[in-house]
Amino acid sequence: IKSQPPGDEWKCFFAQYTYPHIVSPFFTFNSQIDTWQLGNILQLGCTPPNCNDQQMEKFEHFYEEFKQAEIPILDSKSNGGFLDSCLAHCQSLSDAAWIETQVNNQSARETFSYWYFGRSGERKVIDCAYPCNKSCK
Repeated sequence: IKSQPPGDEWKCFFAQYTYPHIVSPFFTFNSQIDTWQLGNILQLGCTPPNCNDQQMEKFEHFYEEFKQAEIPILDSKSNGGFLDSCLAHCQSLSDAAWIETQVNNQSARETFSYWYFGRSGERKVIDCAYPCNKSCK
């Protein structure tokens, strides 16, 4: 919080601002399309794909910004990650999301175990662009 100017303390809730201050390796499990952010930050006013062309353009821009923000996190050799393109918020709280959501035929649970236990397998998986993932619920 001290690294932010007055009025920008809210940034401590978002990874692209906190990541530079984290020294421990970590695993990120996140949707690249967070529904809470779509409604509360982007104020999209719709849920894709039920949006007009202007809203979808705004959505696509937001998605591209997220992908840029994740680059430093995923470029680290010590971090792991499972980033899907499901419309979701707080996925990691759901057992089903850890098991049923697949990226490159791999679950979040498998990806985490490869990363945490140092097992052979993909330790970082990044989904194709929305709405490609058929395992999204």
